[in-house]
Amino acid sequence: SVEYYDQSGALTQRDSYDSQGKPFQITVYGYIDGMRVSNYKTDNEGNVFTVMGAPSPAVAIAPRKSDPRFKYSYEYKYEGGKLVERQMVHNNGRRGMRYAYKHSLNQVEELVYSDDGKLNQRYVSILDANGNEIERTDFGVVNHDLYGDRRYKYSYEFDAAGNWVKKVTLKEVKENGVTSWLPDYISYRTITYY
Repeated sequence: SVEYYDQSGALTQRDSYDSQGKPFQITVYGYIDGMRVSNYKTDNEGNVFTVMGAPSPAVAIAPRKSDPRFKYSYEYKYEGGKLVERQMVHNNGRRGMRYAYKHSLNQVEELVYSDDGKLNQRYVSILDANGNEIERTDFGVVNHDLYGDRRYKYSYEFDAAGNWVKKVTLKEVKENGVTSWLPDYISYRTITYY
């Protein structure tokens, strides 16, 4: 993916590509009527690849006309300068996924609730002194039987400005009672400064 930010550091656009390098979704972010919003276009086949999940049929749609200027708006709550909740709202007013964050000294717990209010995902991240994620546990809340709990470790390489440009991910593997950390993937970032 390629992400673009404005001078204040706010995300303005994300271009997503498949494993063959073909763009499949372009998402733009901004503000309309004081709300943080996003809109997206998909590939020519109409595919939409999103981690947000499908809307629950049990949730009634708010009796409001859809705003065609955006797909989602976002509501944020902060405590002590830290994000504690992010709520997605569909352009017709229906509540979507809700993300709750619990902060401790070097740890952040993320709880993800589906639009029907049920816990859908849970993650716990361990952070280094600079706030970089160095370990993460993905708890198999919804698909525990399929995936189970998964643990990852991360290491970084940084550029002269202190932003990471290479992130190595190791995945915990347990075989025959032995735990090992095996390479999973490497993420690279190219950052252009203006």
